[in-house]
Amino acid sequence: MSKTPFPELPLPADPSPPLTVCVQLTMPADAEYWEEFYGQLLWLTHWFAYERDDAHAGLQVAATWRRIIDTIRFCSPPPPSLAGLLEDFDMPLRVDCNCNVFVTCCDGTEKQILTADQVQALLQGQPGGGSGSPTPGGCKTYPFVLTAGGAYFVPPIVNAGDTLTLNNLDGATTDVSPIGRWNCPTGLQFFASTCTGDLFFLTGSLAPALPVGIPLYNIGGVYYDARVPLTVPGGIVNQVAGIVMNYPTGGSYAGSITGELAVCNNAVAAWELSQNLATVDGGWTPTIATLSGTQTIWSAGAGWQSVACNNMLGGTGRYNIVFVKLVFDHPTTLEHVDILYNSVVGDLADGGGDKLYKIVGGLFTAISSVASASGTGKTLVFDGSIPSCEGIVAVLYGSDHNDSTCPPTGSALLRAANLHGSGVAPF
Repeated sequence: MSKTPFPELPLPADPSPPLTVCVQLTMPADAEYWEEFYGQLLWLTHWFAYERDDAHAGLQVAATWRRIIDTIRFCSPPPPSLAGLLEDFDMPLRVDCNCNVFVTCCDGTEKQILTADQVQALLQGQPGGGSGSPTPGGCKTYPFVLTAGGAYFVPPIVNAGDTLTLNNLDGATTDVSPIGRWNCPTGLQFFASTCTGDLFFLTGSLAPALPVGIPLYNIGGVYYDARVPLTVPGGIVNQVAGIVMNYPTGGSYAGSITGELAVCNNAVAAWELSQNLATVDGGWTPTIATLSGTQTIWSAGAGWQSVACNNMLGGTGRYNIVFVKLVFDHPTTLEHVDILYNSVVGDLADGGGDKLYKIVGGLFTAISSVASASGTGKTLVFDGSIPSCEGIVAVLYGSDHNDSTCPPTGSALLRAANLHGSGVAPF
């Protein structure tokens, strides 16, 4: 059977008039009629459906018809002729073209009944109790599926300063099913498999100042735009957060969106590092830029110990010294350091002085010091707060000699180290 091509339509005198007249149509609840009806309307939204003119008025006429189609809504309450396709228990049921099932209440409003497939999809899209929460100062990503008219509950409870971010959103939803405006998660219209057109705002939606069809965070009854990352506002303590679609309540919903939800825990974690350097080298290294790398060695059962008569500066001086550094894998906030060491002080002609240094921005800065002196079980301590700390350096003098002769006495031994701080752990 041959098909007759659509004829070119005449151009109306006004290609873009205001939409001022509301028309109600009573349609059969039959999918084939809806397909024919909507197919004819869609033809009107193409510029090539109209006569050609130099002003290209067909573009404006097509845009006007797209505006008209955007206004299509089911009647609320629906007229009796749209009551439903099936009836049971005196409550009419309606099944749309996407197999969504709705029951008509005695006041004429409709409520959607989830099918077994929809319930299964909802359960798969909502992480369960075993999904876990992000560690203090850490983040965790969860699979995200939200059915229009439903709710997604953020797996962990949230507090002020936590961040919520939806990524890789896809899909489309509507609150007027089966025929109505379908919306992308951005708020643009979903049409011909693309996100296009304008944002649409509707009085009565959960957040009237935001476009319909976008996801919203709901925390304590306040709605926030979920298209952008949200830092949970101050005053929120151990609240359950949900995600819903921005539509009026009582709609005839269809569709869903998918993506990923990243939750970052704002709580600051404490960390500790305790090292017995007689049993492990602890990740310390004697290699210091511009200095000799042999002034200190690690010895099992002892720790980091000085090398006698080392030409540390490459000049005439001779030293017995422990000079080591510990570089962190991750910058952190350092709040405490204490080291345990032994010293046998010899010739301190160049002054000596045991010191702890911080490494920030690649630079060494002293944070604690004490005059060199002989002793066993000595300690050097720092307490404070060093943000973005990249590591520490320890310098312990046995001898600090300024001529070419080897110091006859003097030694140093680093035996243990303890560090703690907050934020991201250093290792």
